[in-house]
Amino acid sequence: ERQEAVQVRLAAEQGDARAQTNLGEMYAAGRGVEQDDAEAVRWYRLAAEQGFARAQTGLALMYHSGRGVEQDDAEAVRWYRLAAEQEEPRAQTGLAFIHAAGRGVEQDDAEAVRWYRRAAEQGHAAGQAGLAFMSSAGRGVERDDAEAVRWYRLAAEQGYARAQMTLADRHYYGRGVPQDYAEAARWYRLAAEQGYRSAANPAVSLGSLAVEGGTLAPRFDPNVRAYTVSGAAGLLRVHATTEHQSRIDIFGRSAAGEALNIASKVSLAGLTINGVQQGSSSNTTLRLQAGENLISIVVRAGEGESRTYRLIVCAGGTGC
Repeated sequence: ERQEAVQVRLAAEQGDARAQTNLGEMYAAGRGVEQDDAEAVRWYRLAAEQGFARAQTGLALMYHSGRGVEQDDAEAVRWYRLAAEQEEPRAQTGLAFIHAAGRGVEQDDAEAVRWYRRAAEQGHAAGQAGLAFMSSAGRGVERDDAEAVRWYRLAAEQGYARAQMTLADRHYYGRGVPQDYAEAARWYRLAAEQGYRSAANPAVSLGSLAVEGGTLAPRFDPNVRAYTVSGAAGLLRVHATTEHQSRIDIFGRSAAGEALNIASKVSLAGLTINGVQQGSSSNTTLRLQAGENLISIVVRAGEGESRTYRLIVCAGGTGC
């Protein structure tokens, strides 16, 4: 990477706009050079002033976030617009977000939708997710859940974690699509594999632990109670230790044939497996179906508060 940075700098110093942009990106990320936001801004600006759209977008992002330069929404808008008019989809998405939020410009949902759509139609995942959100909320466009799902799916299929999480929620609750817990589990897993945690709904946590060589190895978020259990069909046991607190045990066998017993003490408020409400009386044992099971556990987190954990538990079957 350092050798690459030397070559890029030589071209950048000769005024090559693409090289200047690449060098700006290197400084912004600390790739091949020491991370330096001010240097990133300097090189982005040299290329941006030559009309290079990717550099204009990079410079807009720096103004938007206040990295290497004083935060300035008006300047961000100016550079976003110059790049967006050259059909740079990241700039179009940034400009759409700014119009939707009313930062540096008058708040205008219709204008936000216009720019999200231009990015979305180029296949830009963040633009597709933004347009999906506007369609879902009926902001700047007539509310249309089917259209929202269509754009969320296009973004999710590109690996955009926020869209994957939203699409999973829609399948889980049956909003705009038929309720389908297997499909919800699939999208939750894909979002979890990227370590995604929902900022829009922080009460819902999702993660995974994988069985590797017969031992539990943490992956994604070890604080979230979600497990992949390979081998024989598993059991979920709810054991009421007190009137207000339960212990949840997940039983199964690892690929190596070793028995697993994973316990977590919680103050249980609700439990469903694949959408079916389960009992939580003392020593309730619930058999999991072969393959993936989507389990939702609602835990009391305080006075009048609760937290939802979505567990994807794979018990036997070819899906494991």
